[in-house]
Amino acid sequence: LPSCVHLIRRPSIHNFILALVNSSLAFFLFSFHVHEKSILLAVLPATFLLPYYPYVMNWFVTVAAFSLFPLLQREGNIIPALAVTTMFYHISNEALIETRIISQHMKYTH
Repeated sequence: LPSCVHLIRRPSIHNFILALVNSSLAFFLFSFHVHEKSILLAVLPATFLLPYYPYVMNWFVTVAAFSLFPLLQREGNIIPALAVTTMFYHISNEALIETRIISQHMKYTH
């Protein structure tokens, strides 16, 4: 609720994404019957925050992927999940390196 009030008082794309993540996490945490797959509802809007909070969102996706392990093991999908997770880390680390280079360049030019 506080993030929604903040969104109404100061509307922006960043605040909208924060409200989405907050709402999805509240739905996940206070659901009556939580299944392993329901964390994916919170991961989707959280990936939009990667440019703003890259390290925190990488950890969030890591923990969410790890929490899906029992379900993936039961279904026999461990290898495809590891491949997709590895691909995500490779892409996000490239983005982190590029973000760091751009921020250092901006710091030295101003």
